[in-house]
Amino acid sequence: EDFAKMVVDMQIPLNIRILVPEQIGHGQDIERARSDPENFKQPTHESMLESTSEFLDEIKAGDNCNAFGISLGGAVCYYLHKHRPDIIQRSVLVSPAIPSCVDRGLINGIQNGTNRFICFESREDVKLLMRDLSTGRNANNDRKKKDPIPKFFLESIYRMLKSAAPEGHYHAMLSSLLKNTGLTLSSTVGCVPTNDTEDGDANEEECANPFLALTDVDQESHRLVIWPNKDQIIDYELGKRFFGVSITEEGNATSSSLNTEFEMIPDCGHVFHADGPSIFDLIRSKVKEYLLDFAPLPPSS
Repeated sequence: EDFAKMVVDMQIPLNIRILVPEQIGHGQDIERARSDPENFKQPTHESMLESTSEFLDEIKAGDNCNAFGISLGGAVCYYLHKHRPDIIQRSVLVSPAIPSCVDRGLINGIQNGTNRFICFESREDVKLLMRDLSTGRNANNDRKKKDPIPKFFLESIYRMLKSAAPEGHYHAMLSSLLKNTGLTLSSTVGCVPTNDTEDGDANEEECANPFLALTDVDQESHRLVIWPNKDQIIDYELGKRFFGVSITEEGNATSSSLNTEFEMIPDCGHVFHADGPSIFDLIRSKVKEYLLDFAPLPPSS
């Protein structure tokens, strides 16, 4: 709903077609999990990539599409851009949930039960999630309000999401995605180091699975990456490492991926700024400017 509002606010010209592929286990597809649980399979990164690619073929998307994604949708966009350069020309990624960039504390919390994330079991879980979607549940001094949304909204969110999916659906989905990329308490995140290298120095060429990569495996794609610096869900520092970002003396970000623009949003969490606004309000103008650029790309070097 927030994305739909942003699209409306951006006033996209009527001659531009807007496609919103629904992901497995999300939205209306949850009904399939409810009506046919025995045959329903939780999504993996591979299945989301394949189904989205098939969708673009089915609706004949054409060869001049620009893509936008935030969080898990940002990860889908990242891999889709690499997988289908014949369709996707430019992309905007906002805190993309690329596996090696997911916050380690969040992963551990989900797996040891100390962080329910979206798998609500109580109203307290909803309150803590909203704080995590801002600048953190313990960040009392750097934002105007301890809770980013009014308390009466928490009750509505709790009731809505408890009834939206079968019991255990979200937990099973998260478990599938974490297991699919080896993000477990006992595993090394990202490519397994070889030749006695340390975790951060793993040889990316030895990783056959792009979902395990620690650094950008699609360095030629044209993209805008936007990352809140206090994101509690998808780690800003890990995102900088992934895209090879360094900060100049003037405070500008440069990426080792030649065609990647990287922008940081200060004092902002995954969804909410410390002062209260939604991230969708903060990124709207920049996203519009980038997405509506359909000029031919320069030939690859």
